[in-house]
Amino acid sequence: MEVTPALLPHLMGQRLEAVVVRGVGVRIDAATQTVRAGCNACGTWSTTVHSRYVQRLADVKLGGHGVLVALTVRRFTCANAGCPRQTFVEQVPGLTRRHARHTVLAAGDLEAVAVALGGRPGSRLAQRLAVSRMTLIRMIRRCRSVVGDADGAGRGRLRPPSWPPLRDPHLFFLNLLIERTSEGALRGR
Repeated sequence: MEVTPALLPHLMGQRLEAVVVRGVGVRIDAATQTVRAGCNACGTWSTTVHSRYVQRLADVKLGGHGVLVALTVRRFTCANAGCPRQTFVEQVPGLTRRHARHTVLAAGDLEAVAVALGGRPGSRLAQRLAVSRMTLIRMIRRCRSVVGDADGAGRGRLRPPSWPPLRDPHLFFLNLLIERTSEGALRGR
């Protein structure tokens, strides 16, 4: 049985170049293997590589060690001349997101902590992951924008939800949690 698919299923399909263990951390050097990628703006497929760079992503712990994935990704040139974006970076489904500093798996764990506990208590729990309370608050807000902002509280000043709050009672409590956490953050707590 091969170890990589069992321990690192989200890295399947990537070329693993090195695994370096130093002290309490593990660095995994990997590279994408795709031949082409789709533009984020227009959807046109491109095979013309513009450049490469290393994207560093924090991953979930592995055997008590913090994991950093150093993923070499490529920037492609968009083949569509009318596209507003001339170049774009390939995204690996299930591993990367645009402008992310955590893998999708690690971000999902942090979002669960953020929604359950909020900014300050969540950061105390996630302290071992080196995550600030403001990162957790941003994750709460991002979850809220995905869910929807039925009461309009996401624009400008945060206001209490209108009544009836939302059709789903879980979203009502998420709105209250965001409001209380954000007000505490604004007061400097």
